[in-house]
Amino acid sequence: MERRYEHLRPADIIRLRQAFPLAYVPLGTLEWHGPHNPAGLDGLKAHALCLRAAEGGGGIVLPVVWYGEHRESHLMEINASVGKEIITRMGLNPEDFKPGYTQSGSILAQAQDYVALLWKVCCQVKSLGFKGLIFLNGHYPLTHYGRFVGHLATRHLGLANWAGHEGQILEEAGEPGHGDHAGKWETSLLMALLPDDVNLQALRDAGEFVGCGRDALESTAEEGEYWARRIVAALIAKGRDLLPDFAAKSTSV
Repeated sequence: MERRYEHLRPADIIRLRQAFPLAYVPLGTLEWHGPHNPAGLDGLKAHALCLRAAEGGGGIVLPVVWYGEHRESHLMEINASVGKEIITRMGLNPEDFKPGYTQSGSILAQAQDYVALLWKVCCQVKSLGFKGLIFLNGHYPLTHYGRFVGHLATRHLGLANWAGHEGQILEEAGEPGHGDHAGKWETSLLMALLPDDVNLQALRDAGEFVGCGRDALESTAEEGEYWARRIVAALIAKGRDLLPDFAAKSTSV
């Protein structure tokens, strides 16, 4: 059954929402994840996990929020120790990454803009008839923004919600200590979720580990699948905790 909001017809949206009015909103960014992974790994990972959770436990998945994050303070191409190397390998112009390149004001102003964007998402989710929201953040530095906006959504919209990345949902389920950047963890997950998007041979051919974990070559789809299932189970449980009055219905849609 289709769970992507943008692909659903009105009758299907109504039926799924009435059964379990939970919206999944994946958060991501576009940045370097090594030569072996796609630039959109964060959002792709979060979206695929949300889809599995919605298929298994009810709810609808909205499109990934790809844009609007404060790129001058949380971007591999700028903030990582290997930022200049990444820019070179991407064939980009370093002049285009100087402070202020986004022309969006100060770092504080950029953060405020992202908070405002997520707040608009919450308001839209509420207006579309959902009673619960999960922000699954594939780009770890954005987590506290989702949680701050989530607090506002609870208080001012009456919208039950949770925000965090896949390692945090596992930690809340009693399995802490997971997460990395383009290393064994993320690469294994994507190999399980979207196998055609990963090419470990590209990393072997590069002969270097720029902007990615050295353990990435140990990645396997089998390990990724194991943890994907654990994450999805935790997401389903969280959704039912948020909407206990609808939890029984969610198993039948």
